[in-house]
Amino acid sequence: MDFLGVVINYILNLGAPVFVPFIMLLAGLVVRMKFRDAASAAITLGVAFVGMSMLIGFMVDAIGVAAQTMMNRTGLELSIVDGGWTTMANISWAWPYAFAMFPLQVGVNIVMLMLNKTNTFNADLWNVGVFAENHIIGFILGILFGVIAGYSVAKTLMLGVQASTALVLFPMISKLFMQALSPISEAISDYMNKKFSGRKLFVGIDWPFMGGASEIWFAIIVAIPFTLLWALILPGNKILPFAGIINIALIVPAYLVTRGNTLRMVILSIIGVPFFLFVGTQFAPMITDLGLATKAITIPAGQLISNSSIDAPVFTYAFSFLFKFLEGNFIPLIFALWWGCGYFFYSRELRRESNLAQQEAEQQGKVQQA
Repeated sequence: MDFLGVVINYILNLGAPVFVPFIMLLAGLVVRMKFRDAASAAITLGVAFVGMSMLIGFMVDAIGVAAQTMMNRTGLELSIVDGGWTTMANISWAWPYAFAMFPLQVGVNIVMLMLNKTNTFNADLWNVGVFAENHIIGFILGILFGVIAGYSVAKTLMLGVQASTALVLFPMISKLFMQALSPISEAISDYMNKKFSGRKLFVGIDWPFMGGASEIWFAIIVAIPFTLLWALILPGNKILPFAGIINIALIVPAYLVTRGNTLRMVILSIIGVPFFLFVGTQFAPMITDLGLATKAITIPAGQLISNSSIDAPVFTYAFSFLFKFLEGNFIPLIFALWWGCGYFFYSRELRRESNLAQQEAEQQGKVQQA
């Protein structure tokens, strides 16, 4: 038993760029991938981890210094660097037990399939869409931060180029994660379809297959200035929006809920931004501590890092801090009750629509038979 513990600790101490690809290599072999393909995917995943760590360090150095200067000059306390979802993903995968989440997710999915509680198999280990014109957005943000910080023209232009570089490289390095994990996702999907032959399975993937919808990109662009405005005026906010300012976690759900109604999407975006900033601020200490503990990224002393586009912010905050009501903080409990009510009514509406669609399909079938 001691020997097993030593082996496990040794593997975990190798660091995320080594032990996570090793786990993914084993997962690929279990679902009968060729060793060559599984090894190639695993090594690419390791490269993605190292590349992301380097990029995060570069971004924190450039944006963190500008943020500190901005605070000193304006009195605004936006001290938390926004690393976006890619930074959080890098830290999360570096957590020693993160690899257990994958088999747990698959296991729960299999049980639900066996019990006929779903016909969807989630093959999305980590799909990533390509962000539009990141270099322009990054440059504009960098220039804006430089002007507010009171930088010289030369230093402001350099910050613009640095910010542009960061936002250009984020999706490029993110593609390495997709390149590494897509073959494993496909192998698992094929494996599961064989095990559940005779049933029609829906394959769950990430949002990029909707990336051609112009409504999504329009709402994203409109939401950016409102995100910056909210960051400046929202009481208690300490996060400076940057890497997460292209908020897919907000816009894509708005697209689904409104069925592509552009005006409603924009309204939901404007209303929703404060929740993301509030939750990003609340989670900054934990995210920073996790980053330091896992050594996934280098964070300067006294610097906080977070994400201004955490998925499902109301749910995440409510159920992470739910028992804070025992200490007199009832905000998470209120959020949990609010989320629960919303979930109940929205799921009821979806079931109603599904039943209507099924009835219409049955009627059409009867008409065709007649």
